[in-house]
Amino acid sequence: MNIVVLGAGAIGGFYGALLTRQGENVTFIARGKNLEHLQNHDLHIESIWGDFSVSVKAVAASDIPSLDPCDVVILAVKSTALKDVIPQIKELISEKTKILCLLNGIGNEEILAEEFGADRVIGGSAFVSTIFEKPGLIQHVAEGKIVMGDWTKERSKVVNQLAEVFRNLGVEIEVSDNIQQAKWEKLLWNICFNPITALTQTKVGVALNNQDIFPIMKRIQSEYLAVAKAYNIHFDPEQANWIFEENEDAGNHKTSMLQDFESGKKMELDAIMGYVIKLAHEKDIPVATIETIYHLLRFAENEANKN
Repeated sequence: MNIVVLGAGAIGGFYGALLTRQGENVTFIARGKNLEHLQNHDLHIESIWGDFSVSVKAVAASDIPSLDPCDVVILAVKSTALKDVIPQIKELISEKTKILCLLNGIGNEEILAEEFGADRVIGGSAFVSTIFEKPGLIQHVAEGKIVMGDWTKERSKVVNQLAEVFRNLGVEIEVSDNIQQAKWEKLLWNICFNPITALTQTKVGVALNNQDIFPIMKRIQSEYLAVAKAYNIHFDPEQANWIFEENEDAGNHKTSMLQDFESGKKMELDAIMGYVIKLAHEKDIPVATIETIYHLLRFAENEANKN
């Protein structure tokens, strides 16, 4: 397949490197020091599946018009950058191109569907722990599964083909006929762990085992499940509580929101929390814990940006 990875960070870089190593025709759209490094050096992956290095094709956004039409755009930018890359996606797609969205949170596929049509959008969730250590170096520390499905809920040939490509890499793939439900399921973990670990500057394992932090995460879970239920998204008890099961690899994980805060990058507050708050307000559902943490993080982010 002819694949373009838009966003060569932790997730895009990891899966793109696997695809390149397998022999797929992959082009990365990158920028800054990361682009410079990828154009002159190998991309190194330190992985629980085995370390490897691979030479990749990387271009700047300004070079997109020179690229051949692609079968799939793997969208792996931060959700905060989604609207900024819409013009780049418009340049990349041809009549048959599909967009696999691996962005955190909910609300992103809806934007893509409005811009490009729901039939072009493949919703996706990457259950993986990766760290962008520095340009040219990505650490893969836990998991790796991808859940994806056509946004229209009508399974396409491209989704099946892409799933087979990923399976050939050794990546666990689940093709969902209700990707909207799957996105809410992934967000349950993100909304419980990402904001609180960013606010308290802790890794996942510390948050799970701390008597002050853990009860707050349980309240976030309860509020989130109430909002989901109001929108006909249902979780059985086992499904809702798997996020709190201890896992040694995940316990050592530093969440993406904490990584962003520490590096001075804009956090994905709206995709992970803001959209849920908006939906809660529309149904008059109280989400005081989620709102409090959202505003504390927004304050912290704004203060950090002043310095």
